[in-house]
Amino acid sequence: MDRGTLPLAVALLLAGCSLSPTSLAETVHCDLQPVDPERGKVTYTTSQVSKGCVAQAPNAILEVHVLFLEFPRDLSQLELTLQASKQNGTQPREVLLVLSVNSNVFLQLQALGIPLHLAYNPNLVTFQEPPGVNTTELPSFPKTQILEW
Repeated sequence: MDRGTLPLAVALLLAGCSLSPTSLAETVHCDLQPVDPERGKVTYTTSQVSKGCVAQAPNAILEVHVLFLEFPRDLSQLELTLQASKQNGTQPREVLLVLSVNSNVFLQLQALGIPLHLAYNPNLVTFQEPPGVNTTELPSFPKTQILEW
């Protein structure tokens, strides 16, 4: 299949690792809103991402990002690059990226200097190259249940 025939969705996620930690024992309410530049910076350079969410809780060791991507065609291509900003010599926080898509996607993933764990639906997401990150199969949940998962 010619790459030129696939709609190219490019998402650039700059994850500033300055969010407060979260505890697995805590329930965190998540309001969808723009990210506060004082706590972290998330930039999406695609029209497919319309909402994002940042949640905070004390003593977290894991930063969680949930992306709901909707594509206009049955088969699309996505280039996704995650990059952490420098934080005064500290190591970037471990990141869980939950990727929810509405159709089949060829994914090219880069995680530049980020310890990444990716949750995705393997029935809908196909990697162009081995991702080189830890992965988990995302259950077939509706959007409302993904945030609770």
